[in-house]
Amino acid sequence: MSTAPILVASCSPRKGGNSDFAASLIARTLPGQANVMRVADMSVRPCNACGVCDSMPGRCTLDGYTVQPTDPKAPLPPMDGAKALFAALAGGPVSFVVSPIYYYHIPAQAKAWVDRAQRWWAMNGETPARGKALACVFISGRTNGERLFEGAELTMRWMARTLGMEWMEPLHLRGLESSSALADSPELQASVSYYTAKVLAGLPR
Repeated sequence: MSTAPILVASCSPRKGGNSDFAASLIARTLPGQANVMRVADMSVRPCNACGVCDSMPGRCTLDGYTVQPTDPKAPLPPMDGAKALFAALAGGPVSFVVSPIYYYHIPAQAKAWVDRAQRWWAMNGETPARGKALACVFISGRTNGERLFEGAELTMRWMARTLGMEWMEPLHLRGLESSSALADSPELQASVSYYTAKVLAGLPR
């Protein structure tokens, strides 16, 4: 198994909530080094459908792109973080993505990152992440809803397919309404740690 750091991406725009706590639990359960990244802090710009990746697969014109402000004294906007996230995704043998459910889907910041995987669509899975695995933990405040996780799961499953990654069955957590719900539940914490260990056990040796 690769010794490269394993990406643990927290997709919630809220800092210090259930997604961040779950990400820290996963990182502590991993036997090696973890690379914990908050997607909402990476300033990922949404795909603008420029079409460059159609003719030059793997390339995105938004990588490292900045816009000079009209006011020369104004600070430059932050660098786009999609490239760094995808590099981390391709590093370890598996990556973990933790996301809350917003209107039956992942938050807007995370969806922008997923959409930027379009750069590899024409490569038929021949990407830097090919052969790696993707595991997700989805967290919902609601307790009911048969299709509560369906939108988020389909989106992440198809990102994995585009990147040539193996899709691992996700963990669904319901009823975590307050920001400290996971921190207050040893039982749910144990389920996150167990899921992490289960994913690792299923990887090729």
